[in-house]
Amino acid sequence: MYRYYSLIFCCFFLFLSGIHSRAQSWSAVDEKINSYPSTRFDSVEALADMIRNDFSTDMERVRAIYSWITNNVAYSYEARGSMSITYYSEQERLQKIKAHQERLATITLRSKKAVCHGYSMLFKQLCDELGIHSEIVRGFGKSFVSDIASEFESNHAWNKVTIDDRDYLVDTTWGAGYMRGNRFHREVTDVYFLTPPEIFIRNHYPENTHHSLLDEILSRDEFLNRPLVYETALANYELITPVSGTLERKDIHSFEIASKHPITKLRVYYNGEWLAVDDVTVVDNNYRFQITLPNKIDRELLIYIGTEAAFGFKVIP
Repeated sequence: MYRYYSLIFCCFFLFLSGIHSRAQSWSAVDEKINSYPSTRFDSVEALADMIRNDFSTDMERVRAIYSWITNNVAYSYEARGSMSITYYSEQERLQKIKAHQERLATITLRSKKAVCHGYSMLFKQLCDELGIHSEIVRGFGKSFVSDIASEFESNHAWNKVTIDDRDYLVDTTWGAGYMRGNRFHREVTDVYFLTPPEIFIRNHYPENTHHSLLDEILSRDEFLNRPLVYETALANYELITPVSGTLERKDIHSFEIASKHPITKLRVYYNGEWLAVDDVTVVDNNYRFQITLPNKIDRELLIYIGTEAAFGFKVIP
């Protein structure tokens, strides 16, 4: 148990230290992508040709793809669709799936609207045009407290990409922003670009566990039963305890959060009110505290660090 948490803790801080350095190194690529014409491209090939001419390495080109998609494609429920095909051989089935993916990628490129499958297919098609191996990964994206202890159902898609014989994970959908109601809010982040697998697994679980890129992976039930990790926490904090995302409605619960940087404000939101966080103990960058729940009924408890939600829990009787 100790070795497990030590490994995650180490990977977590290596991830933190890498975010700033990667942001520095990608600034030139992002600046070039932002200079691309605002008019819509007619084809995936046209955009791929520009990227090919402007960047010389596969790593730069993958970054360019990520930068263009996250800065230009908006999530839209209107872009949802389904695929229905008939086929008489495996070869015909694969051909029709490929044709569908190419159509969806082109629609995403031209309309600049998509759901996760459009994002991931456009990413793959651009990689294909540039001779970079990429796969679409389907699985469970954990983004709501209601997802805790729920049934496993594939509801999201992202990409695995191979650069210089090494596999990486990329999520252009969540990297582009978020939905609030029916409105998309663009908030581009590097958190989901080449994310270490140990971090990615906190809120992404693939149908095929091979796509986790981990030698050992949590079971589906373990993943579903863990707390919800918001993007802020994914990039900045590690929840040590509790391991379970389900809390019983009792008086006192203990929490421990690891943070490389000082935490100046901790708050807990429950039943429409803010609960006091008193007597925080800091040991080796770990923040330990307890919460006393009032005798009121609510289904969710959220821990805020500063002004942002960091972790979510489902509360049961």
